[in-house]
Amino acid sequence: MQKRSQGFTLVELMIVVVIVAILAAVAIPSYQEYVQKSRRADAQSELMKFAQAVERHYAKQYNYKTAEAKDNRPAPGVYVKEAPKDGDKKYYDLYIYVNKKGDGYNLRAVPKADSPQKGDGALTLTSSNETCWYKDQDTIPDDNSGCIRWKS
Repeated sequence: MQKRSQGFTLVELMIVVVIVAILAAVAIPSYQEYVQKSRRADAQSELMKFAQAVERHYAKQYNYKTAEAKDNRPAPGVYVKEAPKDGDKKYYDLYIYVNKKGDGYNLRAVPKADSPQKGDGALTLTSSNETCWYKDQDTIPDDNSGCIRWKS
């Protein structure tokens, strides 16, 4: 009686490798998209916290202008300049634009140029609670074209 050797043939191993490669090709982009969405949700949350900080500042100072530094970044002591607030890696730069009357503002979260969020799109939140996500646009157009509302 002839003894059959134990193990897998090369063809069987190659089939397994092909199946694993196909699964990875589908799973990795889905995972990356999920991570990008979660970072965007973190930025939306930071914008809402930023708005709360600006309103607290207004309650103490009776104006929004002093919440804005010269570079349109949050003034010292108002809020952080990057998001997320916690953690070592920062994916967004935060900006505040106070209107000329000083009675309203527009907060912005813009993806950092060196982050994986680059190209995902900027986010805005106004003092009147209007929200926008500019999908695939890291700059905000003057005419607000491409605005997709997100719930605050």
